[in-house]
Amino acid sequence: MTSNIFFKTVSGELIQESINRGEGEIAANGALLVETGKRTGRSPLDRFIVKDETTQDSVDWGEVNRPFDSEDFDQLWQRVEKFLNDKDTFVSNLHVGQHEEHYIPVEIKTQWAWHNLFGCQMFIRPDSYNPKNKDPWTVMSAAEFECEPERDGTNSDGAVIINFTKRRVLLAGMK
Repeated sequence: MTSNIFFKTVSGELIQESINRGEGEIAANGALLVETGKRTGRSPLDRFIVKDETTQDSVDWGEVNRPFDSEDFDQLWQRVEKFLNDKDTFVSNLHVGQHEEHYIPVEIKTQWAWHNLFGCQMFIRPDSYNPKNKDPWTVMSAAEFECEPERDGTNSDGAVIINFTKRRVLLAGMK
């Protein structure tokens, strides 16, 4: 199977790709209408933070901030990357924050066009990406990936995991 990587930060193109791929449709008011799946809101038992030297003593661990093993994260990240290698993906290079000294660069890589569109609406599309050459964050979203709780250390078939040390956010199976 041939997969494509689409570098798109233009909302109209991402909306059109969403429609073309059957991810959504245009509502009567002109907005993009999408199906969010079984998780219609927060999924607190499926959100984790990697517990390592960086976070061990700086996070208030408990039911809200659930720990996730670093090695399990790396293995799951690799499985999701491999899964996405066979899929068309959408990539946007964005900034969190506008200030030229304090912005945070973030690359968003998604399986679905509308997930990338969401990122483009949340963050800033800069004229020049990462001019200070800072270490970027990577957000990877594979909506159709299914976690295997016993293998992956997750609670269900979907998870959101933040790794502060590696500057990565993984959304797996979160339609």
